[in-house]
Amino acid sequence: MLQSVTSAARPNRMLALMGASGAGKTTLLDVIAGRKTGGVRKGTITLNGHSVEKETFARCTAYCEQMDLHNEFATVNEALEFSAKLRLGEGTTAEARHGFVSEALDILELRPLAGRMIGSSGSSNGLSPGQRKVLTVAVELVSNAPVFFLDEPTSGLDSRAALIVMTEVKKVATMGRTVISTIHQPSREIFLMFDDLLLLQRGGWQVYFGPLGANKASEFVGYMESLPSVQQDKNKLPLGMNPASWMLDILGGTDSSNAGGADGDSKATGVLLDGLELETHFKNSDAGKAASTLVSDLSSPEAGSEMFKFSSPYARSFSTQLRTILYRSHLAQLRDVGYNCGRIGVLTVLYILFGVIYVDLDTSDEGGVQSMVSVVFMTTIFTGIICMNAVMPVRVRERAVSFRERSSFMYDGIPYAISHALIEIPWVALIALVTVTPLYFLVGMVPTGESFFFHVLINVLVSYSFLSVGQAVACMCTTIQTAQAGTSAFIPIAFLFGGLYLPLPQIPVYWKWAYYINPVAFAIQSVVAPQFQRRDCAEYDGVTATSNDCPTIVAFRGTYFETIDTLAFVEDKYDVTYSGRWLPAIWLLIFCLGAQSMHVAAAKFVNTVNR
Repeated sequence: MLQSVTSAARPNRMLALMGASGAGKTTLLDVIAGRKTGGVRKGTITLNGHSVEKETFARCTAYCEQMDLHNEFATVNEALEFSAKLRLGEGTTAEARHGFVSEALDILELRPLAGRMIGSSGSSNGLSPGQRKVLTVAVELVSNAPVFFLDEPTSGLDSRAALIVMTEVKKVATMGRTVISTIHQPSREIFLMFDDLLLLQRGGWQVYFGPLGANKASEFVGYMESLPSVQQDKNKLPLGMNPASWMLDILGGTDSSNAGGADGDSKATGVLLDGLELETHFKNSDAGKAASTLVSDLSSPEAGSEMFKFSSPYARSFSTQLRTILYRSHLAQLRDVGYNCGRIGVLTVLYILFGVIYVDLDTSDEGGVQSMVSVVFMTTIFTGIICMNAVMPVRVRERAVSFRERSSFMYDGIPYAISHALIEIPWVALIALVTVTPLYFLVGMVPTGESFFFHVLINVLVSYSFLSVGQAVACMCTTIQTAQAGTSAFIPIAFLFGGLYLPLPQIPVYWKWAYYINPVAFAIQSVVAPQFQRRDCAEYDGVTATSNDCPTIVAFRGTYFETIDTLAFVEDKYDVTYSGRWLPAIWLLIFCLGAQSMHVAAAKFVNTVNR
């Protein structure tokens, strides 16, 4: 991809990485910035003449990606505060961090937008593409990094928005930063904003490195006009033409100047200039020798100077990362009305419908008992399925933002995953309480506080189990479609081996493993028996019945009918016990912890974005 590229960048100056498509501009930028995850790199990268460790280099650089990925439920000011809090070291006071944020808002002219929600890309009530690009620059600016990387900052913008963005980037360079940017087909005004240029030919060959020149890129134009092919074809820069377009015409054998006029005397040859010849010509030229001298000088450390080191690529501690991400997640949950109201709305309507169908359910016969067990089963599994299916798109959507922020070493994957796990707990509890309550009393379940809140607790644990599985699968899969396909295999297992359609005694021995890893089965073991506890016995001490007037049903035994105690019938048929109802709840908690461990591990080690 790259062929022996040698270059340097200096403070207070903007270096443009340019070339035709396939020349390796973004590849070179990713290699320099340490973002490249694939391939083999050979060569050296120095900072102030010193070889730099990855941890230190990450703290000294800022990278503005081509895609402007931000948390859509944060305001502009909150996005900057978030970046400043996690990118500036422990020694920076809160007042100083606020000062960096305020300075960035003023320098990049974002103050009028400080309280505005970022929104999703293309939304009518969010930031425009140009504003999102400036925000991307601002988020990196508050890190106070001395080196700035930008990957095609004008991509997708109209000419006016592109000029505004690059004007703001120029301000960053004049503050003493070193700015290195890839850029594709810039306008004449934008091209002349740059101080230096590294030009690549397709295949990764170096064509030129050096200053553009004070007078309309005179030094660069003069070098390009000295190329043998340019002199032979007399293809000098036409008056008034954009030098950025002209140089691509020379390298690719095209003609975008319309210099041929009506007679069609076009200078397009259709011949791609040989990259090796261009590189050889540059290295032997005066411009190449000057560039080599500059690189040599900048690669030599000053006498007695030492390179500072950081022990970690992260500026803040684990606890600070966790608290900061948790607070942002809290705000996002409050503002994402569709996510939480959608879950509550769907389940409320569904459970009220179930409640109306089974209103004041009579459990005096075998059919009524089975109907009650079915209601208990539905109240647990549907909440879990809705929560699991709802969280996956959210997790996939936010994962893209997370990869950008983690690539900038704002935080580690572990605190990020833990914060998303913790923030869901109160919401799942609220959803279970709000949606289960009307169904519980419409159906006529045991009207005691202990039974009701135990039922809600189990519903919370089952819902959180499903949600945890959804979060883990979403982190492992590259697309939401793949994640949904993965969880679709889990749902039938939950239904078939949850203990309703096939009670444990009837499940084949080679399928019993599916019962014991099923959170719905644990729920059945916990909340079915309490609905038939011996409360109506004349002499009942809360544990055992000492009289014979407890609720009974007439059960069909194949060839005869038998009158049997209701609780005994349920315990025998579904292999549950009233006294052992808390043990499955503990197993549900263990299942939640196991699923969340998978979620945290996937967030830490699984990378679905390759560069």
